[in-house]
Amino acid sequence: MASGTLTSRILGLFRDIALGALFDRTVTDAWTAAFRIPNLFRRLLGEGSLSVSFIPVFMEEKAGDPSGLRAKNVANGVYSVLLIGMGILTLLGVVFVEPLFRLLLSDLYVLSAEKWELTLRMGRIMFGFTFFVTMYAFYMGLLNALGSFGLPALAPALLNVSMLIFTFMPPEWFQGAGDGLAWGVLVGGMLQAGLLFLGLRSRGGLPRWLGLGWVPKR
Repeated sequence: MASGTLTSRILGLFRDIALGALFDRTVTDAWTAAFRIPNLFRRLLGEGSLSVSFIPVFMEEKAGDPSGLRAKNVANGVYSVLLIGMGILTLLGVVFVEPLFRLLLSDLYVLSAEKWELTLRMGRIMFGFTFFVTMYAFYMGLLNALGSFGLPALAPALLNVSMLIFTFMPPEWFQGAGDGLAWGVLVGGMLQAGLLFLGLRSRGGLPRWLGLGWVPKR
């Protein structure tokens, strides 16, 4: 687990060096501003908060029911709520990214037309990361509850790997300067969640979506 965390931090250092060397200040400032909301979700959910709140309930239900059915029902219910809730939140974020950033960023920042437009474009691309990092956090909680810690610790390194790869892609492949950074974040989030999805499936612990008609039982 420690090696996975160390690998992620080393890759993060290389990522920051590459960003500073290959992009001008306008692009890096826009990326930093646009990444504020996805990074907030990563800190709130991806760094353990969701796991800390979910694991005790899951383990309590698992201990109280040897068949594991109650624990599975809890996991399925939380999974369904997260899929629907985060799906809606992500769509709203993409649609209303401009007023959202106007609330978060200073008036002086908005006056810089080039940087502002780049921030909005990056923000729309990266907002999907909030969905995937939430799924990653939930999958991490389930894997931890099943006694697996190495894979969740290694998964964050994929974000930095993805960003490094997209950083070195030819700029003409993208709509504008710096867009590759935003796509690197989105793809990195998909890879993180995807790795843990496969890990859960291989252990038979993958939850299932209960459908739009599901309501919690009282």
